[in-house]
Amino acid sequence: MRCTLKVLLLLLPVLLTMSGCQKKHPIRTVRLTGFTYTYYKYEPGEKPSFYMVYYIELSDTGEVRLMKRAEYKSPMEYYSIQMSDSLKQAIIALCANDSLFRPRPKREDEVYCYDGPTYHIQYCIDSITRTALFIPPSGNFAQQRLAKIMDSILQNHVIIQKASFSLKELASKIDKECRRLSPPLFPSRDTIIFVPPIIKPE
Repeated sequence: MRCTLKVLLLLLPVLLTMSGCQKKHPIRTVRLTGFTYTYYKYEPGEKPSFYMVYYIELSDTGEVRLMKRAEYKSPMEYYSIQMSDSLKQAIIALCANDSLFRPRPKREDEVYCYDGPTYHIQYCIDSITRTALFIPPSGNFAQQRLAKIMDSILQNHVIIQKASFSLKELASKIDKECRRLSPPLFPSRDTIIFVPPIIKPE
């Protein structure tokens, strides 16, 4: 009995050390949304509607989820897709960098001609959530890099199976965030009347 007790006392520090080493790290999650604002009939006074173009979600563990559309305004399609661990860790490392969430200073003479989605990045770790909102021409290097990676995943991915998840709550949060911006992210639909000039013959 005494021998057994001595062995247990000797093994206790070792067991405690092993349990400390096996402590789980917090799961990091990246959510990237490409979206825009659309009008149903382009009528005067009509307010634009939030339109999610695509969505990619990944984390340290678990499946990689994708929402895409076959074409403009077609129904949302939900999938689980393949992604290598190296690419997943590269994306997470990029999102863990503070520079991703720092907006690039805009020059006064800077003008953009851009026809594509606006990007919303959400990086979650423990109870902390960080977000970034940008279009590639105005994004910093890290934001542009992440947008290119996510676009390449959208264009070249391997589907594992169809999935089922809801993006309604996330879409509502992003929409509210955008509508609080000043000036607003989306353009107004004020009525503009074009009056052609009268050309008099010489």
